[in-house]
Amino acid sequence: METITVEVDGACRGNPGPTAVGYLLIDRKGRVLEGKGCLTGRGTNNTAEYQAALAGLKAASKAKATSVVLCSDSQLVVYQVKGDWACKDATLASLRNSVRALLKSFESAEIVWVPRAKQTGADSLAFSALKRGRDVQWEGFA
Repeated sequence: METITVEVDGACRGNPGPTAVGYLLIDRKGRVLEGKGCLTGRGTNNTAEYQAALAGLKAASKAKATSVVLCSDSQLVVYQVKGDWACKDATLASLRNSVRALLKSFESAEIVWVPRAKQTGADSLAFSALKRGRDVQWEGFA
């Protein structure tokens, strides 16, 4: 398998409240290989953002990606994972360490901050799962 772009987003209704994640796996030609929105229980917006990164990276690993570009609109996740920002919360630190470990499992990996307006697919999946109260599959909406 080649490089996969992993677009992720977390959603929370209330903060804390019910949470969901969305992710898209996209090949080099821009084709969506897989997309899911999944309910993840209760938490904060920040935990949902980290859970989205974990879900997307696990899916990329399962898809046999050798290289990933993880794209998130969460500056907190991106800059904490990169080590640019401190992470004082124990729960977030544990999630950050899990994301770092998964990134290391690929031959090459990069994490990139993307403005929310440029990444609507993962956002749509996360919010759709929250709205419908169940997991959802990519249907081509953006």
